[in-house]
Amino acid sequence: MALRFAFDMGTSSLGWVVFELEAGGPANLVALGSRIFSNTEAGAGREPNGESKAKARRDARAMRRGYDRRLQRYTHVSDLMVEMGLLPGELAERQKLAQLSPYPLRAAALEKALPPHHVGRAIWHINKHRGFKSNRKTDAPDEKGKIASAAETLENKMKAHSAETYGAFLPRDRPIRMFEDVSQPVSGRTATRPETCTSSTPCVTC
Repeated sequence: MALRFAFDMGTSSLGWVVFELEAGGPANLVALGSRIFSNTEAGAGREPNGESKAKARRDARAMRRGYDRRLQRYTHVSDLMVEMGLLPGELAERQKLAQLSPYPLRAAALEKALPPHHVGRAIWHINKHRGFKSNRKTDAPDEKGKIASAAETLENKMKAHSAETYGAFLPRDRPIRMFEDVSQPVSGRTATRPETCTSSTPCVTC
């Protein structure tokens, strides 16, 4: 009789299960169980502050996975947009296109037809700076919280500027002369600050 053993090893516990195999797959459950190691909670396997010694490795692994997934998403979206004609096929042309400011493109696309590559530049910017919706229970919406308050303030500002989308709101809220001509790349031009800007030096994002 062929058996398969499976284990689930945690920092303070060990789970195990045994299956009978038939035709290469599990057929019957033979036994299962778990062991809890209370001495781990007493200090073994933990740092002086009580954190698991595996936390540093776990955090680093999570960062690597997030970085890898982000690169995979960029590559997938880029390949798809090139296939659809929204981005140039040549890397040099894509780098040249990336010099265009996406903010006026996102606003102009709501009012008039743009060249496909300009539309692709706007979509790429949205993909690169997209947010995410957390599924953690601790992130339940709080109507009186900081996030809800900031979202309400932003919504009121967008209405005041008659902006249909956040992308259309940004260039209207912080107008810069260099953003008006979207057919020219940003590099090589002088940034002109609006009168309301309080920065001591010209900047692209103000």
